[in-house]
Amino acid sequence: MPSSEQEPLYWTADLDPIESDVVAPGEAFDAVVVGAGYGGLSAALELSRQGMKVLVVEAHRIGDGASSRAAGSLANVPKARLHELARSYGSEKADSVYREAVLARALTERIIADHSIDCDLRRCTRVMAAHSEKSMQRLRSEFPAMKARIPEACLLSAEELRAFIGSGIYRGGMLVPDSATLNPAAYQFGLARAARAQGVCIMQNTRMIGLKCVADGVEVELHPQGKVSAVNVVLATNAETAPDTPLSAQLSKSIAAVPAFCVVTEKLPPERIARVIKGAQIFGDTRKVLNYMALSPCGTRLVYSARAGFLEGSTADKARRIIAAFARRFPATRGVTMDFFWSGRFAITADLIPHTGASDRVHWMIGCCGTGITMSTYLGHKIARRILGADDAETVFRLPLPPMPGWRRRPAFLGAAIRLYRVYDRYMN
Repeated sequence: MPSSEQEPLYWTADLDPIESDVVAPGEAFDAVVVGAGYGGLSAALELSRQGMKVLVVEAHRIGDGASSRAAGSLANVPKARLHELARSYGSEKADSVYREAVLARALTERIIADHSIDCDLRRCTRVMAAHSEKSMQRLRSEFPAMKARIPEACLLSAEELRAFIGSGIYRGGMLVPDSATLNPAAYQFGLARAARAQGVCIMQNTRMIGLKCVADGVEVELHPQGKVSAVNVVLATNAETAPDTPLSAQLSKSIAAVPAFCVVTEKLPPERIARVIKGAQIFGDTRKVLNYMALSPCGTRLVYSARAGFLEGSTADKARRIIAAFARRFPATRGVTMDFFWSGRFAITADLIPHTGASDRVHWMIGCCGTGITMSTYLGHKIARRILGADDAETVFRLPLPPMPGWRRRPAFLGAAIRLYRVYDRYMN
């Protein structure tokens, strides 16, 4: 186990850092992209491919933020339940959300292939396990709509589920044979290198502190470099969105930055892994306090991700709680130790789907709700297509961004909400 919480992430341990470019004060660009996560780099890559001069600014270093702290699942299902979306937006828009989530994963895999990004992309089988009879009933009711979007999906009884995972506590589940995982940091670094190969300038440790619309575009104030100008600006800061400008302040009030934690186990022998991961390499369950497990790209470790409280001890304490929780559900993991652990954040919106929009020449995307690898990539690409005036720029995610209640944005209340979710999962769901 690392002796310090500052140890390198598992995902970035073997990656060479991305170097920063130098930009002259007052330099002009076709687009300035704020944020070097999946969304910002996806937008920059597409804009530069079409001949635009693009600058990406990142407040920290690539690899330090949320993108490289993800668990690595390529989601093709949104976090929002289909019936909840239909109640809020109608069945047609709800169906479109699910349809575009499938397209988002397809686009992500196409970008990886087109730019030969070496990120351990692996197609594999996923199960979603129902932790209660109520949650199994909900899976059954939503399954027809899921089947329409993912034809290979099927429902599993409790007995059938045990052929895929080494746990007997679940009431059944859903199988999605065509799922995928990757190394999220290798993907982010690969996007950055692909963008740079197309001529994109990347400045790290650079913060956007001001935007001012002028006659022919936007004046962008950067710290510590000074001002540059752009015809268009893309805000792709997601969970790191701060009140640096009136627009970013408005966006920051529409999300909650939710803590998440990842653990990577020690190396395990194949026979032990086979008792945990049977026919499915990715596991998730229906608890609101998320539980996720996957086989690492090297095939010798398990990757866990969960929400383990907010103000309850150090990251190491929370990692130990995650290990203990999985040991209770998967007997073959009892006694397993961890070699890596870290914390991260992801942004959620009030309706649990991402949103994108524009204000004058400033385009934004926010709130990928734990599906950031695919949805951020997709929405960054859509923003670029919108800037380019392309016919395929439209997306259902240009829905009005609903307000987030103030109490949900406060860290102290987030911790309380997670504890309430634990009670809900145990007694009411």
